[in-house]
Amino acid sequence: MKEYKDLRSELLAKRGEIYANQLTMSVGEVMNLYENKEINLEPAFQRLFRWNTQQETNFVESILLGYPIPAIFVLQREDGIWDVIDGVQRLSTICHFSGILRNIEKSEEKMDPLKLENAKILTKLQGKYFMSKDQDECLDTSTRIDFKRSTFPVIVLKHGSEKNSKYELFKRLNTGGSHLSPQEIRNALILMYNENVYNKMDNFCKDDNFKALLSLSDNKLELRMDMDILTRFIVMRNYKNIEDVQNTIEINEFLDDAINEIISKDTYNIDNDLYVFSELISFLQSNVDEEYGFKVYSNVGSKFKGAFNWFIFETVIWGLTVINDVSVVNSKKEEIINKIKELKGTGQYQQSKSLSNLKVIQRLKEAKIEAEEVFKLNV
Repeated sequence: MKEYKDLRSELLAKRGEIYANQLTMSVGEVMNLYENKEINLEPAFQRLFRWNTQQETNFVESILLGYPIPAIFVLQREDGIWDVIDGVQRLSTICHFSGILRNIEKSEEKMDPLKLENAKILTKLQGKYFMSKDQDECLDTSTRIDFKRSTFPVIVLKHGSEKNSKYELFKRLNTGGSHLSPQEIRNALILMYNENVYNKMDNFCKDDNFKALLSLSDNKLELRMDMDILTRFIVMRNYKNIEDVQNTIEINEFLDDAINEIISKDTYNIDNDLYVFSELISFLQSNVDEEYGFKVYSNVGSKFKGAFNWFIFETVIWGLTVINDVSVVNSKKEEIINKIKELKGTGQYQQSKSLSNLKVIQRLKEAKIEAEEVFKLNV
């Protein structure tokens, strides 16, 4: 890594790696770019961040009313084509409404044009198309022209390393004040890095046994806590030397870098990890509790209570899929069940050292130490 003599020299060097140019473009110009395949609506983002018809209607109404449209960020590739980094939903809506949006799965086919729903201000928009053989169903010519002449800012970014910069720019533009959860952002990164891995992870999260074991609320599922749990499982099993990671590193920054490093390797086999997790889930449901959910066991009522506990999850994953092989669980059934019931939300080791309010990275390390102590199995 290059060393710089001071902040200013580093700033100037780093700033020089990114070139930005701000343009003002019309809706019609962007439609032409899309039809000519000179602008790319990243399929990864289209799949993950789709607006419903009402959201699309609200955006079309905003354009027609002349409301300011937030800037669209694009990354210019070496071949000159623009990859949309921020603004996919807005541009998708424009293309959908105008009837030119290509099908994500079959790019040679176009999606059916958007039929607007009930708008908040322009009540006559309901049921309208951009174009239609039935004049009563489409915008009048003047309004169509107004729509196509509406303008918005486009920020064109150029960067030395296209691939890595696309992910970094997406993270920067969607972190801080964003309505997206860290895992929703991470999902987009996983999908861009390795679509096959993402699809298998997403399908695994839809498995009935996985869903039953976790018993997550609708709100947590909406924020993709299920994928967050699966991501951490994969990282714990594959990331080497967690002990060397600084405790001060923010957990989402660590997970972003770690999961992308893991799944980018040609040798990585997602099927093996999913098989191991399936085996563990089967054991926990059959022998511990069908809706175990990595909760704390209470002797009062002899049941697992409370919410999902990260420390218990991490201790169990370390102990039964990393330190020990998952294949031993059935041969040590009673011993493991008792050890799981004895686990505390903060861990015996952690309590003995009077540690509290740990950073997540430090908690991961403590959970591994806890697992090494608790799950000493005589195999």
